[in-house]
Amino acid sequence: MRRVLALSLSLGFLPFLAFAQTPVSKAPSCFDYYHFQSVEIDLHGEKQIYKAGEGVKFIGSLTNKNGYPLVGGSLVLRVSKLDPRSQLGNDIIEEWTAKDNINLMAGEKQFISIPYQLASGLPTGTYTLTSYFLTSKKFNISGLSFTDDIYGGYTTFSV
Repeated sequence: MRRVLALSLSLGFLPFLAFAQTPVSKAPSCFDYYHFQSVEIDLHGEKQIYKAGEGVKFIGSLTNKNGYPLVGGSLVLRVSKLDPRSQLGNDIIEEWTAKDNINLMAGEKQFISIPYQLASGLPTGTYTLTSYFLTSKKFNISGLSFTDDIYGGYTTFSV
């Protein structure tokens, strides 16, 4: 009797077990393709120390770490004065789209050079250059351009 009961119970659960082990196909997600912080931004000034009013040249590279091309990208740069006493972040001096219509093949590294003019009355201190990479002027690939603390690239220089 026990064997009959055990057999009937196992036969009753076999279809359930077979169903439970069948892989469920998942719907595609944008996160299957979109990888945040996937463009490496390596950008710095030619020198470490500048005078107010002097021209700066930011040099470096952008590297697409994705397995697919990126089309119509933009490099956004923000210059801020570092204030370690601030609880709200750095004082933003200027923010601009330094380069538009950037196309990067999968794995491609592109060298860049961006001129920038420091204001003549700029106070002395430490400044930061934070960088962000967006596509279609709205999809944040590296850094979040609407925040002060999540960036794609970061460097400092002094005035």
